[in-house]
Amino acid sequence: MNGDANYNVGQQIFYVYDNQFFKRLLYNREDGSFVTSDSSDTHRLYPYKLTWNKARQACIQNGGHLAIINSESEEMILSQMLQEKNLDTAWLGLHDLYEEGDWVTIMDQPIQNTGFTGWTNKWPNEPDNWNGDQHCAILIKKDGMDDVNCKSMHYYFCEFPA
Repeated sequence: MNGDANYNVGQQIFYVYDNQFFKRLLYNREDGSFVTSDSSDTHRLYPYKLTWNKARQACIQNGGHLAIINSESEEMILSQMLQEKNLDTAWLGLHDLYEEGDWVTIMDQPIQNTGFTGWTNKWPNEPDNWNGDQHCAILIKKDGMDDVNCKSMHYYFCEFPA
Protein backbone atom coordinates (compact mmCIF):
# COMPACT_ATOMS: atom_id res chain seq x y z
CA MET A 1 0.00 0.00 0.00
CA ASN A 2 1.16 3.50 -0.63
CA GLY A 3 0.66 6.52 1.61
CA ASP A 4 -2.92 7.23 0.50
CA ALA A 5 -4.16 3.71 1.45
CA ASN A 6 -4.43 2.53 -2.17
CA TYR A 7 -2.85 -0.68 -3.40
CA ASN A 8 0.13 -0.34 -5.70
CA VAL A 9 -1.03 -2.76 -8.39
CA GLY A 10 2.45 -2.99 -9.92
CA GLN A 11 3.68 -4.83 -6.84
CA GLN A 12 0.86 -7.32 -6.31
CA ILE A 13 -0.44 -10.37 -8.10
CA PHE A 14 -3.73 -12.01 -7.13
CA TYR A 15 -4.55 -15.59 -8.11
CA VAL A 16 -8.05 -17.07 -8.17
CA TYR A 17 -7.95 -20.85 -7.85
CA ASP A 18 -11.70 -21.48 -7.79
CA ASN A 19 -14.91 -19.61 -7.15
CA GLN A 20 -14.99 -20.41 -3.41
CA PHE A 21 -11.74 -18.87 -2.20
CA PHE A 22 -8.93 -16.60 -3.27
CA LYS A 23 -5.24 -17.11 -2.80
CA ARG A 24 -2.96 -14.12 -2.93
CA LEU A 25 0.69 -13.64 -3.77
CA LEU A 26 2.52 -10.46 -2.91
CA TYR A 27 5.36 -9.88 -5.32
CA ASN A 28 8.43 -7.91 -4.35
CA ARG A 29 10.10 -6.76 -7.57
CA GLU A 30 13.37 -6.03 -5.82
CA ASP A 31 14.30 -9.59 -4.79
CA GLY A 32 11.76 -11.77 -6.59
CA SER A 33 10.30 -13.23 -3.40
CA PHE A 34 6.69 -14.12 -2.71
CA VAL A 35 4.60 -14.24 0.46
CA THR A 36 1.70 -16.68 0.62
CA SER A 37 -1.56 -15.52 2.13
CA ASP A 38 -1.75 -18.48 4.54
CA SER A 39 1.82 -18.05 5.77
CA SER A 40 3.88 -15.13 6.94
CA ASP A 41 7.03 -16.63 5.44
CA THR A 42 8.57 -15.48 2.18
CA HIS A 43 9.56 -17.93 -0.56
CA ARG A 44 12.09 -17.35 -3.28
CA LEU A 45 12.88 -19.54 -6.26
CA TYR A 46 16.55 -19.46 -7.21
CA PRO A 47 17.13 -20.24 -10.91
CA TYR A 48 20.56 -21.77 -10.29
CA LYS A 49 21.15 -25.52 -10.20
CA LEU A 50 22.89 -26.88 -7.12
CA THR A 51 23.04 -30.16 -5.22
CA TRP A 52 20.63 -30.46 -2.27
CA ASN A 53 23.32 -29.77 0.33
CA LYS A 54 24.74 -26.79 -1.60
CA ALA A 55 21.20 -25.39 -1.97
CA ARG A 56 20.62 -25.93 1.77
CA GLN A 57 23.83 -24.04 2.54
CA ALA A 58 22.93 -21.23 0.11
CA CYS A 59 19.56 -20.74 1.81
CA ILE A 60 21.22 -20.61 5.24
CA GLN A 61 23.79 -18.09 3.99
CA ASN A 62 20.92 -15.90 2.78
CA GLY A 63 19.14 -16.06 6.16
CA GLY A 64 16.60 -18.78 5.41
CA HIS A 65 16.26 -22.50 4.81
CA LEU A 66 15.11 -24.81 2.03
CA ALA A 67 11.35 -24.40 1.68
CA ILE A 68 8.96 -26.68 3.54
CA ILE A 69 5.46 -27.00 2.06
CA ASN A 70 2.75 -26.74 4.72
CA SER A 71 -0.45 -26.77 2.66
CA GLU A 72 -1.90 -27.55 -0.75
CA SER A 73 -2.27 -23.84 -1.45
CA GLU A 74 1.42 -23.28 -0.69
CA GLU A 75 2.28 -26.16 -3.05
CA MET A 76 0.14 -24.57 -5.76
CA ILE A 77 1.92 -21.25 -5.33
CA LEU A 78 5.40 -22.79 -5.48
CA SER A 79 4.36 -24.82 -8.51
CA GLN A 80 3.09 -21.62 -10.14
CA MET A 81 6.47 -20.00 -9.48
CA LEU A 82 8.14 -22.89 -11.35
CA GLN A 83 5.69 -22.51 -14.23
CA GLU A 84 6.23 -18.76 -14.50
CA LYS A 85 10.01 -19.26 -14.72
CA ASN A 86 9.56 -22.24 -17.09
CA LEU A 87 11.49 -24.52 -14.71
CA ASP A 88 10.58 -28.15 -14.07
CA THR A 89 11.82 -28.92 -10.54
CA ALA A 90 13.27 -27.33 -7.40
CA TRP A 91 14.68 -28.60 -4.11
CA LEU A 92 12.59 -28.63 -0.94
CA GLY A 93 13.63 -28.94 2.70
CA LEU A 94 12.73 -32.64 3.08
CA HIS A 95 14.94 -35.73 3.26
CA ASP A 96 15.21 -39.29 4.57
CA LEU A 97 18.97 -39.22 5.06
CA TYR A 98 18.79 -40.50 8.66
CA GLU A 99 16.61 -43.53 7.98
CA GLU A 100 15.22 -44.81 4.69
CA GLY A 101 11.53 -43.98 4.36
CA ASP A 102 11.49 -41.72 7.45
CA TRP A 103 10.95 -38.36 5.73
CA VAL A 104 11.72 -35.31 7.87
CA THR A 105 12.07 -31.59 7.28
CA ILE A 106 15.36 -29.78 7.61
CA MET A 107 13.99 -28.76 11.03
CA ASP A 108 13.90 -32.49 11.95
CA GLN A 109 10.09 -32.58 12.04
CA PRO A 110 8.27 -35.58 10.52
CA ILE A 111 6.70 -34.84 7.14
CA GLN A 112 3.30 -35.68 8.64
CA ASN A 113 3.61 -32.58 10.86
CA THR A 114 3.94 -30.23 7.88
CA GLY A 115 0.34 -30.50 6.72
CA PHE A 116 1.40 -31.54 3.21
CA THR A 117 2.46 -34.99 2.01
CA GLY A 118 1.65 -34.68 -1.69
CA TRP A 119 4.02 -37.06 -3.46
CA THR A 120 3.76 -37.25 -7.23
CA ASN A 121 1.45 -39.71 -8.95
CA LYS A 122 3.62 -39.46 -12.06
CA TRP A 123 5.33 -42.72 -11.06
CA PRO A 124 3.94 -45.48 -8.80
CA ASN A 125 4.87 -45.84 -5.13
CA GLU A 126 6.58 -42.49 -4.58
CA PRO A 127 8.75 -41.91 -2.69
CA ASP A 128 10.38 -45.06 -4.04
CA ASN A 129 14.13 -44.66 -3.39
CA TRP A 130 14.77 -45.82 -6.94
CA ASN A 131 18.26 -47.23 -7.38
CA GLY A 132 18.76 -47.04 -3.59
CA ASP A 133 20.02 -43.45 -3.57
CA GLN A 134 17.02 -41.09 -3.55
CA HIS A 135 16.98 -39.32 -0.20
CA CYS A 136 16.09 -35.67 -0.92
CA ALA A 137 12.83 -34.10 -2.12
CA ILE A 138 12.05 -31.87 -5.07
CA LEU A 139 8.83 -30.23 -6.18
CA ILE A 140 7.86 -31.12 -9.74
CA LYS A 141 5.98 -28.45 -11.66
CA LYS A 142 2.29 -29.51 -11.66
CA ASP A 143 3.08 -32.97 -10.22
CA GLY A 144 3.80 -32.83 -6.47
CA MET A 145 6.95 -33.98 -4.70
CA ASP A 146 9.45 -36.65 -5.72
CA ASP A 147 12.48 -38.25 -4.11
CA VAL A 148 15.73 -37.88 -6.04
CA ASN A 149 19.45 -38.33 -5.53
CA CYS A 150 20.72 -35.54 -3.26
CA LYS A 151 23.77 -35.06 -5.50
CA SER A 152 21.68 -34.31 -8.59
CA MET A 153 21.41 -30.70 -9.71
CA HIS A 154 18.14 -28.77 -9.35
CA TYR A 155 16.90 -25.23 -8.86
CA TYR A 156 15.83 -24.50 -5.29
CA PHE A 157 13.28 -22.75 -3.11
CA CYS A 158 14.38 -20.88 0.00
CA GLU A 159 11.97 -19.89 2.74
CA PHE A 160 12.58 -16.84 4.91
CA PRO A 161 10.78 -15.94 8.13
CA ALA A 162 8.80 -12.72 7.99
